[in-house]
Amino acid sequence: MKETLRHTEAFEYYYSLGSTRNLPMVAQNCGVSITSVKKWSKNFNWQERVTQRDIEIGKKIQENTNNEIIKEKANYRKLIRNVIARFVKRMQENPEASFIEGIADLDRLIKLDLLLMGEVTNREEIKDGPVFTEAKIRQAYEALYGKGNDKDANKGK
Repeated sequence: MKETLRHTEAFEYYYSLGSTRNLPMVAQNCGVSITSVKKWSKNFNWQERVTQRDIEIGKKIQENTNNEIIKEKANYRKLIRNVIARFVKRMQENPEASFIEGIADLDRLIKLDLLLMGEVTNREEIKDGPVFTEAKIRQAYEALYGKGNDKDANKGK
């Protein structure tokens, strides 16, 4: 059996019914028996076509949504860059002014910009044990032996 324009129109009507779609409604709309519509549905794979079209439409919706998100992120980043530029200009024009609140705002803007780019905004290193830098070792030594006792500590060795 070859699909004709009438069959295609019947399928399109069937698809347009959405969640209320059923073969008796198609039969009534087309002026044919339910048996005929069942044959059309089977012969022309209506269920498979509905599934395939839903997948295609879902992909298009997802692509449109992704494009909108990308556009919004770009708009936000542009706004953030403009605010940062004004902030830098203000600091250059008046370096003596207190910008403590402004710097906190700048930090938040930079982190927001990084987030919008998918970057990490906070990094913590986890080690197996404490990290001993020279400064920390010297501080611990001075706490135990007092400041300036380096020579005395090496006498017994």
